[in-house]
Amino acid sequence: MIFSKVKDEPALRKVGWFGIDNLMSPGFYPPEGMERIANFLALVNFTVSKPYAAGNPLTSSFVPAFNERFGYDPKPYSDHAYDCMWVAAWAVLIQVTTMGR
Repeated sequence: MIFSKVKDEPALRKVGWFGIDNLMSPGFYPPEGMERIANFLALVNFTVSKPYAAGNPLTSSFVPAFNERFGYDPKPYSDHAYDCMWVAAWAVLIQVTTMGR
């Protein structure tokens, strides 16, 4: 993993580190993750982008509902793919309804 490889490189401690939302994982932080990786992330003020709608019950219920239905946690970005499919389905439905095709 890159975080464990670069922790001792002075130049890499001086740059901003940004990551995608699935990097905000308990696996990077104690007790699950290695303490040296967590220390590096804190040292470089690691920033993660994560889409989130505050107060939206669908946001917090997606993973448990998926797990209950399929018996395992969804893969990364499954929630985004699910939303995209709904947007595509609505677009088709609106097109068919308003344009007749």
